[in-house]
Formats: sequence, structure tokens, C-alpha cells
Amino acid sequence: MRPQSQGIPVGPLPSAIVAEVCMNDVDTLLLKKGAPHVRFVDDFRVFCKTREEAIGILHDLTEYLHTTHRLALEGSKTRILTAKRFVESELHDPVRAEDAKRRKRINNLVEQILTLTGYVVTAEDLEPEDNLKATRRALGDLLSECLEKKPFRGSLARYVLRKGHAQKTAVLREVVLGQLDALVPVFRDAMRYLIHTTPKSKATETGEAIMAWLQKSAYGNLPFIRCWILEVAERRIDILPKEFALASALRLAVAAWIETSRLTSASAPRSRLD
Repeated sequence: MRPQSQGIPVGPLPSAIVAEVCMNDVDTLLLKKGAPHVRFVDDFRVFCKTREEAIGILHDLTEYLHTTHRLALEGSKTRILTAKRFVESELHDPVRAEDAKRRKRINNLVEQILTLTGYVVTAEDLEPEDNLKATRRALGDLLSECLEKKPFRGSLARYVLRKGHAQKTAVLREVVLGQLDALVPVFRDAMRYLIHTTPKSKATETGEAIMAWLQKSAYGNLPFIRCWILEVAERRIDILPKEFALASALRLAVAAWIETSRLTSASAPRSRLD
């Protein structure tokens, strides 16, 4: 017998329905205690007026889950946050973050002009080209900040990569190539960004960086990683040569055949000795 884990079933839709049934009485408990909250399956967000109230609700919820359901809160995911910290960490708006970075860049440029020339200018006085540069550099700042902070904000990274792709700016290229391990959760967007923004003069350099990463990274042999790099080879032969595309396609085909054979063997009925 394999040991069975305990907890709320999550995953496929039927499991989610079971989880909803299991958690219905917990919702009722919180409502009776006057604690406004939202829940998605087994993820709770409870809103309190004071820290003392939050501590009391956390105690009551912990006790109820254990005594009624023999469940425990996940310690690493259970936190009491101030309203300001909650907004910053949970309600992150990529568009607002980009705009804040862009305005910061523009303000720095205005201050530099004042320091160097003595002239007072505003953002409206700047040339369109200067505004565009500030916008692109703001994307670079935003991606670097996203990679530095934990946990990794995949939605923000995806937004920045797609915005960089749309603007066809290569300002993110060096950061992307240097942080491919960290960008694995958004690898498709990272590769598509490189496909559309890498200048021909940097194609060979970009291809060498990708190949070096494939050889040393623990993620390098994962099928989905190879698939998206294969797209780079197919669409930008100046970045990755055709020989690489053929080798990767063959490797993926062999891996798919092995996996299919394994699943077929596992599902086939076993013969019994009479």
C-alpha cells in the first residue's frame, strides 16, 4: 500500500467540485464570524480591520479545519499582510507598473537636462524619440525587477516580453539570454521575443548563447523547451542552424515514440499463468 496524502482534492473539474462541497462549511464559519473573504477552491483571502482581528480569525480557522476536517493550513503560504502590502504583492497591475517605470525614466531625463543646461522642461517638451527610449528602458527595468523579486511573477514577465515583442525593441535581449533558467515558466514568450527582436548583427551571438544554455542547464532536455527552441531554429536560421533544427526534431520524435511505447505497455493487459 502506498501512503496517502491528506488534503483538499484539487486539479480536474470533478475534484474541484468535491473541494467546494468540503469547504462550504468553512465559508459559513467565516461568515458567522463577520470575516469578509474570497476563496478559490482551497485558497482563502480573509479581510480584517486590525491585526488582532486577523490573528483571532487565523486561530479559529486553524482550529476548525483541524477538528472538523483534520486539515492544516500550509505554513509557507499562510501570511498576515497589511492592506498596502496586499495590494503591492497580490494586486500587481503590469500596465500601471510599466507606466510608473516610464514616468521615473522621463523624470530622470528632465532632471538631467536641468542640471546640464539650466533649462526647466517638462515631459511634454521632450522629443518623441526620448519618450520612446524612456518607455523601452522602463520595460528593461520592469523585467529586471520581476526576475529579482520572489516569488516569480509570471504574468508580469509575460506582459513585458509581449510588450517588447510588440514594440520590436531589443532592449530586453541581454537580460533574457542571461536569465533563461528563471524565464522557463514563460519560455514560449521569451523565445518569441528573441525571434522577432534579435537584429541580424546579433543573430550568431544570440544562437551561441542559447546553445551554451542548453548544454549547461538542467532544463535543456525538457521536451517543451526543445519545442520552443525548435521554433527559433525554424523561423530564424540565422540564429540557429538547420542542422540544430533537424537534430532537435529527431530527438523530440524519439522521445515521443518512447513515451507512447511506455504508455501502451503500461495499459496493455498482462497475461496470467493458468
